[in-house]
Amino acid sequence: MKRFKYLVIVVFFLIPFFSLSQDYIFWGDYVNGNVYRSDISGDNIIIIATEQYEVRTVSVDNKNFRVYWAVNALGVMSANFDGSDLTQILNYDVNIGRIEFDYLNDRIYFTENFLGTIKSCNLDGTDIQTLVTGTGLVQGLGVDSGREYIFWGDQDSGNIYRSNIDGGEIVTIFETSTSIYDIELDVKLMKVYFSDRTYDKVSVMDYDGTNVQDLVNSDGVMGALSTDFDNEKMYWIERENGLILEANLDGTEITPVIYDSGSQFGGQDVSQNYVISDVEMPELGCDELRIFPNPCKDFFYIDMEEDAIISIYNAIGQFVLIMAVEAGGIVDVSELESGIYVMMILGNKNSVVTKLTIK
Repeated sequence: MKRFKYLVIVVFFLIPFFSLSQDYIFWGDYVNGNVYRSDISGDNIIIIATEQYEVRTVSVDNKNFRVYWAVNALGVMSANFDGSDLTQILNYDVNIGRIEFDYLNDRIYFTENFLGTIKSCNLDGTDIQTLVTGTGLVQGLGVDSGREYIFWGDQDSGNIYRSNIDGGEIVTIFETSTSIYDIELDVKLMKVYFSDRTYDKVSVMDYDGTNVQDLVNSDGVMGALSTDFDNEKMYWIERENGLILEANLDGTEITPVIYDSGSQFGGQDVSQNYVISDVEMPELGCDELRIFPNPCKDFFYIDMEEDAIISIYNAIGQFVLIMAVEAGGIVDVSELESGIYVMMILGNKNSVVTKLTIK
């Protein structure tokens, strides 16, 4: 108990500031060269960048509050959510199929259309590394930083693959005869959401390719897929109909969000926007411990190789939760209110005190 009393004192002085802010949806127009932003409802549309012709993909960096997009003649561009600080990240004329982020290691993962490669680089475009070669046309890419996996969909073969985060140990997890397009990862539940352009539908399966379930049958040419797992929503483009649509993760309650007749949508993504001022927390014997995601909503997982006892304290130092967690297991915090907490993880080899944000 003395250990917990000491922790209460630490909690009182080290609680950081936390606030929620507006979520957005971003998209590009392949023909007119504009990159747009609106509220997640589709209201308050603004242009954040112009003369970005042949936008092929749009991805949001939720950690640094920036949006990235690939342009045929410019490479990869990035800007703040309001369009300021427009920066060229990658400067070479290669068609980028998809951009994803590794938040734990601050790296970008991207695919090169027609070259059959998946690469990664730093957020500023430096240290480009080739991870996977010999693929077909890859339009869908997902990165699970905590478990150190890459997933991608190959439009030519119709298959979905998984590898280690360095590109090693490639396995085929799902085989189809359809034109696989985009994929999204639910890293908490270990699910892969994916779309195809043969039947213009969205489906979901487990990380190992089992338990496949069809969710949405689209009425138009399927475009980019994005997800907001905290709010249990997914979004996709119907290019033929000039629509970006929203639905629940189970495919119900389909609702148009953006309608632009004649638009040639070139990618879309949604933000899960939050603001945190980081505060250093004491760590005791932490040996590459990873908590993901943080902030979380209902639960998170801890990448530990041993069982542990989890103790959580609120902003005024009150003890609110204790549980035993198996190695690599999920921690359920669905009964806790939104806010900042301090968590103590006690194992045989690792003992860590860190902050936890619940949205």
